[in-house]
Amino acid sequence: MISKMKRRHHIHRYYPKLQSELTLRDRLAIDRTHLANRRTLLAMFRTALYLVLAGMTIMTLDILEEVKWSSYVLYVIAAGVFIYGWVSYRITDKKLRATEASAPAPKSRKKRR
Repeated sequence: MISKMKRRHHIHRYYPKLQSELTLRDRLAIDRTHLANRRTLLAMFRTALYLVLAGMTIMTLDILEEVKWSSYVLYVIAAGVFIYGWVSYRITDKKLRATEASAPAPKSRKKRR
């Protein structure tokens, strides 16, 4: 079996256009990926916020005095979720910007009359 990297190089050897130009469809796909990346970051932020709220609720309720330690666990998990989401967002965003920067602008089409 040919590995992914070799297969990718193999394709670009025969189709140099795939490496040098991005079509409008490709650019729109990159835009959709940007939006999905932001949506994922916001979902991670929302999850972290809910975990913090759950921890605050446990801290304030007198009935849950025995499990107050679990609120601290929830705070740590919330911080981990937020940091993971932020790092993932930054890595994906950097890759997408590198993809956009390496490709030339699409050719404009002439309007038909």
